Amino acid sequence: MLQEKVRSLLRRVIKEVNQQLPQEKQLGTSSDTIFLGESGNLDSLGLVSLVVAIEMEIDEEFGFMLTISEDEIIFQKTGPFYSFETLARYICSIVEKESSNG
Repeated sequence: MLQEKVRSLLRRVIKEVNQQLPQEKQLGTSSDTIFLGESGNLDSLGLVSLVVAIEMEIDEEFGFMLTISEDEIIFQKTGPFYSFETLARYICSIVEKESSNG
């Protein structure tokens, strides 16, 4: 259930972020969408916008502030921000940790 909730949250955020992007740079919402690297559409500013929007949505959805970015992982080619699926799994793990701590 948490995984589907997080995927839904990501889809909402991506739709919001896409409104600020030119059509050729817009992000897909399927689980195999690549965000970073040669196949991805996000540059560093786009990634920061996506991260901020996700963090705000997590606060609204789950009721706690969460920082999902860490300097050493945010731009890794195979890190959690690489694709829709890796990001969804990463957010689930952070939300689960925070929920069990709170």
